[in-house]
This record gives sequence, C-alpha cells and structure tokens, in this order.
Amino acid sequence: SAPGMFELKMPAKVDELIVSNIRSTEGREVKIEGAGTYTVVFKDAMLAVEAASELQRILVEKTTHSTENDWQINFRIGMTGGQPLTKDEGFFERVLSRGKRLTFIAKNKEILMSPLVKSQAGLKEDSINSYLQMISEPSLEFLENLFNVVEKEIANDQLNVEFLSRKLGISRPQLYRKTIEATGKSPSSFIREVRMQKALALIQTKKYNISEVSLQVGINNPSYFSKCFRERFGVPPSKVS
Repeated sequence: SAPGMFELKMPAKVDELIVSNIRSTEGREVKIEGAGTYTVVFKDAMLAVEAASELQRILVEKTTHSTENDWQINFRIGMTGGQPLTKDEGFFERVLSRGKRLTFIAKNKEILMSPLVKSQAGLKEDSINSYLQMISEPSLEFLENLFNVVEKEIANDQLNVEFLSRKLGISRPQLYRKTIEATGKSPSSFIREVRMQKALALIQTKKYNISEVSLQVGINNPSYFSKCFRERFGVPPSKVS
C-alpha cells in the first residue's frame, strides 16, 4: 500500500494457510468475498465440523503463541447446512447467507453452528465448549428476521432501535433481550456494526468516495461517518487502501 495507507485485510501467510487447509480437507471454495472472508462447502456435516475444528485449532495455536504481527488476527467460523448447489440455487444462496450471518455474530476464535449442523453431524451435548457453540432455533429465526430488516434498510438514516422495533413487531425491551441473546450486542451496536462492515466492503471495492459510502450505509454526515469508522477499525476511511 502507499505511504500513509492501511490494508485492512488478511496477511498473505494466514490466507495461504487457510486456503491450504480448506483444500486438504476436501472443502470446496465457493466464494471469497473481500479479503479474509471464505465461503466453503463440504459434502457432509461431520466432515465440515472436523475441518472447521482442525482449522480453528491451528489458528488458535498460531494467534496465541506466535509473536509475528501477521498472526495478530481475530477469526470466526459460522456453519450451517443445506442442499447441494445443483438442486436449488436460490435456496443454496440463502444457506450461504445464513452461514455468513452466523460468522458475523460469532465471537473471536469461535465456531458457531446452526442446530441443523449439530443434528446432521451427530454431535452430542458434551461436544459443545467455549470454542464450539450452537445457536438455538428461536435465536436463529430471530437473527434471520433481524438481518433481513437491517440489510434491507441499511441506507435508511431512520434505521434505529425504534424503527427496528416497529418493523419486527416487538417492544423495545423484547428487541433488546432478543438481540443480546442472538448476537451478544445491543440493537444499536448491532446496527452500527452492520453499517461499518458494509462500509468497509464498499471502500475496498474502490468504486465510491467517502461521502457516497456514508450515504449508502445510512449516515448523512461524512464527518460523523469517518469518526464512527475510525473508532471501529482504528484508521480513517480515507486511509484504507
């Protein structure tokens, strides 16, 4: 990158390790959306869980014990299940979307799986630990509705807690409780995080200026947008290469 610019992306050696691991465990890369985001398909749930657990083990070891800057990273893995690509392409796109959403809300170093993956892989309750978690079916259903509204209305500057409450048809206390339960974040923090991640993705396309990105994520004041972006990523949006 140019002097004074910052690359918010996965270091090359980390990327190489992840891609090598995916290929060695019979994973099929479907999409790489932006630096450091991998969508992988496996032929069965147990194979997917084993591959994710092995990758997690390697990354935890590297990020915990290595002193190299390249390994000072956060990572999250989301897992869900669905039909093969050949059966129903529209349905499978929804499955991929759900996987990305689970990754979005997973904690650092955590594998977060849907109930379907747990069932298909035949995992027992004692398989669940601090690094391998399952979202409940009610939380998953709420999460889908929450993401659907926020992603659809992301450019709307009126998107806030009150707006979400009305759209989802629940009270503000219910919204707060359900959002915390499903995502670990308050509704306002969740909206802000979706906006910032969307903004980063738009900036990295190099197609839009800062004012355009700001409007596309529902923030009408570019200065305020830059402040929020810097608070989230540690650098101003104008310095992202």
